[in-house]
Amino acid sequence: MKTDAPPEWHRLFNAALNDQLSHAEREQLATVLKSSAEARQLWFLYQDNECSLAELKPRRQAKAQHTGLSWLAWRPLAAAAAGLVLGMFCTSVVFGYVVPRVVAKEKRLFPLRNGDFEQSGGALPANPPASFNIWSGDGAEVIAESGEVSPKSGRRMLRFTRAETDPHTAQGFPARCDVYQLMDLREVWGQVAADDEVTLEVRAAFLDSDSRSEGSGTFRCRLLVNPGSPDEVRAGWPDSRFEGCAYARSDLRNGPATRGQWRTATAKVILPRNAQVAAVHLGVIRFTDDPQPGAKFGDCYLDDVSLTVTARPLRQKE
Repeated sequence: MKTDAPPEWHRLFNAALNDQLSHAEREQLATVLKSSAEARQLWFLYQDNECSLAELKPRRQAKAQHTGLSWLAWRPLAAAAAGLVLGMFCTSVVFGYVVPRVVAKEKRLFPLRNGDFEQSGGALPANPPASFNIWSGDGAEVIAESGEVSPKSGRRMLRFTRAETDPHTAQGFPARCDVYQLMDLREVWGQVAADDEVTLEVRAAFLDSDSRSEGSGTFRCRLLVNPGSPDEVRAGWPDSRFEGCAYARSDLRNGPATRGQWRTATAKVILPRNAQVAAVHLGVIRFTDDPQPGAKFGDCYLDDVSLTVTARPLRQKE
């Protein structure tokens, strides 16, 4: 975590995640998140790492973790102050907007580039993304069949190879390897009606071949939606991740029971009308008691990534 933030922020965030906020402190937290972009960024990291560190607690013989359900008593207030609505859970997270009643459905495939990784091979460009509609990120490469692991479909797949140190997480803890693709959403708004409810859904297949009893950690599938202009979001990456207007996440935990199996994770958001950029974020996190910048992830794979736009006309008044 960043250590140069006011101590009061850390106290509020820790209290919030442990269900220890008073009514006055809830209002204080909402005010802090509404007034400070830096506070929202740090809050984002607290939420992210709270779910990650939950897997460390059994090995540290910590007290039984709370379920997160009681967070809903105060979280909507804090989340709304940050420009987000709805709750967050460790294994399935959605920030979005209240769903209106709808009729009919119309699906369109969004132009996610090279979601099957068949168009190119070799190492991905490093972050930050040089442009839209390309994969980039930490150490990762597009390969053909690897030993006993075959692509889920086609002839190629992506292999996560090496963790990089996140500049916002001290000493790169937890060890993680992430890949991203940024998309300009403005063409979406040109294809839907003004009163449509529009959702964005990403699906991705992951495989863990790690032979250790705890597996390789956790796979993460995430959608980040930003209201900033495409040029500003790309130029400000990765800091612009924290200025989103909608967010969804789904995690797959690995272990002996799932080793060698392709499994699919899905994340879905309702797009706010001010959304201009979406980022597909896919990665693997290895939880450890010791920081591991540069940790190896050669036993983790990704394939069959798709992004779907769904426009639902609002129910007409009678």
